[in-house]
Amino acid sequence: MKLQRFDLLFYKGDSWIGKIIRGVTDSPYSHVAIVLDELHLAETDWRYPFQIRHMEYRPDEYDVFRLKETLSDLQKQRMQQFINEHLRTPYDLMQSLSNGLFILSQGRIHVMDAANKMNCCESAYKMYQTACIELLSERPKNFLPPGLLASSEKLSKVA
Repeated sequence: MKLQRFDLLFYKGDSWIGKIIRGVTDSPYSHVAIVLDELHLAETDWRYPFQIRHMEYRPDEYDVFRLKETLSDLQKQRMQQFINEHLRTPYDLMQSLSNGLFILSQGRIHVMDAANKMNCCESAYKMYQTACIELLSERPKNFLPPGLLASSEKLSKVA
């Protein structure tokens, strides 16, 4: 399966933090990255800011989702511009931790979202928003785990 630019790679993390994320969110996924080409991803996680990284995941560790509609040249340009403008944006660890507390408390604990930081799901979601594509018709306010993003009716699983 050939990866295409702007596919979303959903990682099935088996590390201790990946297991926690998957368990708390009741999802098969703990992380999402944006495909740039067969060898490169744009991604962020608790260890590093949003950046272009070499593809290090094994095919059995992830699923790939692709937008069902064809992207226009303008949409692709906007998505690339989003990536370029957000390189080195710090990871929003507080938002990720509060997402888990939000779930565990059944919505009684507020999700904290830092204005100048973002987590992996937020980066993918906002990149598509920049291209005027709303992946979720009803997104819970400030709460977006990988499994919810993968459930978008606008995406199809391709691998």
